[in-house]
This record gives sequence, C-alpha cells and structure tokens, in this order.
Amino acid sequence: MTALDIRPDERPSPTLTVVADPDTPMIDHKAARAAVRDLLVALGQEVDGAELAETPRRVVAAFEELLTPATFRLTTFANDERYDELVIARDIPVRS
Repeated sequence: MTALDIRPDERPSPTLTVVADPDTPMIDHKAARAAVRDLLVALGQEVDGAELAETPRRVVAAFEELLTPATFRLTTFANDERYDELVIARDIPVRS
C-alpha cells in the first residue's frame, strides 16, 4: 500500500515530540538551597528550626518544576480542506 492508497480518514496524524533544550544550564541545587537559606536569614527567619529546615529544598524543587518545561507532543492535521488562514483549536487542557 502506498500513501496514495490511504484514504484521508486513515492517514496517521504526524506528531512531533518537543523536549527541553539540551543547552539549558543545569540547576545547581546546592547553590540554590544556600541562596534560599540566605534569603530566609536576611528576612529574619530562624532557618535552623524544625519548621524551616526543609524549606530551602522545597523552594528549589518548586522552582525547578516551574522552570523546567515538560516534554510534550505536537500534533498536526492533514490540510485536506486547504485552509490558508488561522485555525482555532478550542477546549485544550492546560496544566499550571
């Protein structure tokens, strides 16, 4: 079977997987935790107490999650209708 033998509704949707840029610098967790600790000290907080002992690690983990893009798959569609204008996609789930 060739591509010409496939009816439009049987064509596989081409996909593209997008991953984080390999040139993005890695997070220096030790330096980041020290920076958060220093900030808390500068704000007058007692960082050696049980309440804030894990806060630098948690803050760094939160920023790492926020600043690290998730891998995702782009999906294209066959342009059998030969659209030459913007196509609007609605009801796309968003994670924040």
